[in-house]
Amino acid sequence: MKRFIAILLVLVLALSLVACGGNDNDLVGTWEHETTAFTIEWTFRADGTGEVVFIGHFNDAEHVDAFTWSTGNNDTIELDFEDFEEIETFTFTIDGDTLTMADEYDGEERIYTRVS
Repeated sequence: MKRFIAILLVLVLALSLVACGGNDNDLVGTWEHETTAFTIEWTFRADGTGEVVFIGHFNDAEHVDAFTWSTGNNDTIELDFEDFEEIETFTFTIDGDTLTMADEYDGEERIYTRVS
């Protein structure tokens, strides 16, 4: 009986550690960041595609860039934009409906709110 309880505790511990790790599905959805000058909306789809929309940034127009995405080790995301020749890498964390992304190029951090 003691052995059964020990095995059960090990399984529960292992499952709880797996649950704490990052999950691509947590990122799927649309996230928004608003400033006084413009709005940025990131959409991550489950199939690994997405788009970023800048609203009001270019002469009050809407600018859209399509990309494919993949996560690295639970805290990085790589974005391969269709119109650019290099892959951009961001670090990210998700806490409920809040996504924090930092560009590894300049380290600028932005906080996004899930809108869908």
